[in-house]
Parts: sequence; structure tokens; C-alpha cells
Amino acid sequence: MLVLSGVDQTDPDDGYTIIDNSNSGSSGAATVNIASDTGDMVFDVVSVDSQTPTADISQTEQWYAASSGNARGAGSNEAGATSVSMDWTFTSTIWGISGISINPAAGGGGGGPVESNWLRATNYDFGIQTGSTITGIEVGMDRNASISSIKDYDIRLRNSSGPVGINNSKTGYWDLIDDDSYTLYGGSTDKWGASWSVNEINAATFGIDIAAINYGANNTASLDHIQVKVYYTEPDTLIQDSNIVRPN
Repeated sequence: MLVLSGVDQTDPDDGYTIIDNSNSGSSGAATVNIASDTGDMVFDVVSVDSQTPTADISQTEQWYAASSGNARGAGSNEAGATSVSMDWTFTSTIWGISGISINPAAGGGGGGPVESNWLRATNYDFGIQTGSTITGIEVGMDRNASISSIKDYDIRLRNSSGPVGINNSKTGYWDLIDDDSYTLYGGSTDKWGASWSVNEINAATFGIDIAAINYGANNTASLDHIQVKVYYTEPDTLIQDSNIVRPN
């Protein structure tokens, strides 16, 4: 169950889009366009036969359920705009999809998920040898929340020019127990969609930008530690043997 706050109590939504011939079919993709507005929040429900649907990357999946028969259902949400396309993919089968746009109360903050401000961690003081080749970057975060409503929103590395590469966030909720364990992002061969020089890594401006999103109310997100591990290969070293062999 998803509980929303700040919803307009007089005009809470713009009407429900029912399933009809325009938003049902037999294929490998389900789509419905929902009329909305900036500040609103769009929610959808998709039903497919026997297959597991995958939400578009712009949507946040909220639930998935399988019936005792062949039906599979899922729901997601996305920030409002003039028109919002809610999309799912799966192995070709029979499907139907519907959606609704929720209106915020005046000053209600949209009545939906709330994004955090950015947290920036830099000045890691690396001293990698000049001429080395960066092969991957791994970030570990000791993070937790008071209830299951906090997720990653944007996890991105940065250099002196600002955030670079891809958003490497995960889809699950943050841990509820502060047990000093690390959630890992990236790895030994993952450069986060960017190329890196030794000078960029060694600079005080190298680091990570972190933003979270809250799908509930009165929740606290805590981030105790952030560790960064850089994988690299060192340059080849020429070794000269100066021993002299004299003939008899």
C-alpha cells in the first residue's frame, strides 16, 4: 500500500484511464498516455498474461503480484508533465494497462515522492601513479532508513567539471538496520559510463554525488560511511640488468 500526503481533497485526480482497445493488446510492450501536469504524480497498473513486466527506466515500480492463475500485475509512478507515457516490456502476451494523475493540494508539494537535496563526498586523496590506467570504480555506502520508503534517486560520480557518466542507483529500499554493512555500486570493470584519467582521480574534486527519494512521510535517511575503491593497472616498468659478463 502506498500512502500519499498533500493531495488536493477537493479535486484529487484528473480521472482514471480505463482499459479499452487503445491501451490493451497482444504484444511485448504495454503503453498508456496519461494527461497530467507539472507537480502532479502519475500512477499506473498493468496486467499481463503469464509474463513478468518490467517498468520503463523513467518509472519507479511500486509493486508486483502474481495470481494463482496466469495473471501478473504491477504498478509504478512517474512525475507529472503535460502528457506522461507509462511503459512496460515483457515477453509477448496479452496485456492491459490503465493510469491516473494525482493532483497536489496548494502548497502540498505534489502529494507524491519527495527527492532529497544532494550529498557530495570528495577529497579522497588518492595517489595513483602517473601513467596508470583506470579500469573500474567501486563505491560502498553504509546507509539505512527508519521505515521502508527510502530509495536511491541518483548516485553519480563527479570530477572538477561536475557530475559525469551514468546514474548507478539501485532499485531496492534502503536497509532498516544500521549494521555497518556496505551496499556496493560499480566494480572492478565499471567506469560508470565515463573515461577517467589519473589526474581526475587524484584531484580533490573527484568524488560522488548522492540523492535519495522518499515514498512515505516522516522518514529519516541516514548515510554513515562512503568508501571509494579505484581499480587500475600500473604502467610497465623497464628493468635494466647492469651485470657485466667478461670472457676468460
